[in-house]
Amino acid sequence: MNYNPYEYMGVSANAQDMEIKKVFRTLTDRYRKEMKEGPNRRLAEQKLIETLHAYDTIKKMRADAQASSHRRAESQRHIIENFTSAYGKLVHRGAGNSEGMSPVFCSASDYINSGNCNDALNILNRMESPFRNAEWYHLRALAHSGLGNLSTALEDSKTACGLEPENMKYRRLCQTLDEQIKIRLKRHDRQTARQNQSPSIMSILFGGRVSVAGKIA
Repeated sequence: MNYNPYEYMGVSANAQDMEIKKVFRTLTDRYRKEMKEGPNRRLAEQKLIETLHAYDTIKKMRADAQASSHRRAESQRHIIENFTSAYGKLVHRGAGNSEGMSPVFCSASDYINSGNCNDALNILNRMESPFRNAEWYHLRALAHSGLGNLSTALEDSKTACGLEPENMKYRRLCQTLDEQIKIRLKRHDRQTARQNQSPSIMSILFGGRVSVAGKIA
């Protein structure tokens, strides 16, 4: 059974930070009092340690989720800005002066340029298979990348490159997506390494160094 710190503390996963902190203080005050006065001092000490661990786990989970959300938003903004810059003149010219680009592709470019990548995907996905050329896959790769779906975007970008291997615009996008995925994987590896190096709960609780024998130094 997976460990759930919310269940241990008796709070909802959707609870506000202040509510969780209030429950945490109530529990720790109770267990500290029982450690001093209660008949089951060892049990109270164990409960205190477990409560501290649960609270620290919740705080870390929420901090990681917030940081991940921020990084994802920044990554999407960065990708959209970089990948749509090449479309600036084309998009602002509109469908009438787009060097043969279809109105559907121009509309998709408009949506991508404004950050409405879901709308761009909806338009592109409604096109019939015979009209799904290299530009279609390229635009869909841009839309997916704007939504943070880098793996799917890379697949579409590679398809566009396969259909028109000499197109430098398609090749640059494919290379950029590949680099973005590598950066994301490296960031994940570093985060995992930091988690494995976190201090022990005994060290956090007592503020000392734990020896091999388990005693506080």
